[in-house]
Amino acid sequence: MAGTPLRPDQIDDMVIATLPELGHFKWTDISFTLREHIVADRLMKKNRVSFSSGEAIEWNVKVNNGQQAKVSGLFDTDDVNVDNVLKKARATWSFANTHWAYDNREPAFNSGKSQVLDLMKVRKSEAMQSIVELFEKHFWQAPSATKELEPLGLQYWVVKNATEGFNGGTPAGFSNVAGLNTTTYDQWRNWTAQYAAVGKTDLIRKARKAHHYCGYKPPVKGNPYETGMDYTNFVAYQTLQELEEYLQTENENLGKDIAAYDGGVMFKRVPVEHAAKLDEDTSLPWYGINWGVFGMNFMTGQFAKESKPVEGSHNTRAIFYDWTYQYICRDRRRQFVLYK
Repeated sequence: MAGTPLRPDQIDDMVIATLPELGHFKWTDISFTLREHIVADRLMKKNRVSFSSGEAIEWNVKVNNGQQAKVSGLFDTDDVNVDNVLKKARATWSFANTHWAYDNREPAFNSGKSQVLDLMKVRKSEAMQSIVELFEKHFWQAPSATKELEPLGLQYWVVKNATEGFNGGTPAGFSNVAGLNTTTYDQWRNWTAQYAAVGKTDLIRKARKAHHYCGYKPPVKGNPYETGMDYTNFVAYQTLQELEEYLQTENENLGKDIAAYDGGVMFKRVPVEHAAKLDEDTSLPWYGINWGVFGMNFMTGQFAKESKPVEGSHNTRAIFYDWTYQYICRDRRRQFVLYK
């Protein structure tokens, strides 16, 4: 019988009698906005996190050396003295939590042949994703001096300054960094510089100089906190794009690949990587982070500590997850920031 061609969903009996392909127990997630979450993907790694206890995090900092060494002669006399060379750096804990909730009757509805997705898994995924996004947000920020509960993000530890050198002092609103005065102890500063353009004689030259001067080598073997030279270079996408284009102009053997250097920018044999949160910074910074002395510290037993279901009413329950943590930089002069 001739007529207008129809789609299956235009046939009423077909719609009533047939389920669509549902892709059971899977879902496409477009809820997150960042391309990559650096804290979860890079920082929360075995060699970049530590666990401790106590009411705060403290570490020892040797701020100077004594004056015991001298040129001596035969039958010379010695003046014995002991100098105080140690200070304590200190950071207090920050706290964060997330949760998901349900009605006791929901699992019954969401079960058996009628179940398309495990609703409880969706709820938990949502809660965990929200904490990942919170960690990411606070890591790239400078905390407010008036908000004592905020964690000490990257811009607390690595401070911008237009003058080239170890001039990254105290962040705005603070009088010290982790209890140490950056005027009294100028070694407690990060490297800084300002650039005007991406190129061999400006940004690249300043990045080379920064990396060189941040590579301190102690003359006497001790027992440092540092776990090694573990640098990562993070930039905004605009900077990365300009670096890729610079590589392209310097290397003409591209063959058929017009984007041969995309994702291939290296600095000191380490990738230069895009950090999505830096796209929000109009100064287009380049952060050189040495994870060997920069990490995330958690209180023992307080990493995603899961509560028992907490009763809201006679039919509702909530499950909480708690973190006690802080971002910690144990040696600021091994970090650098360049900005436009």
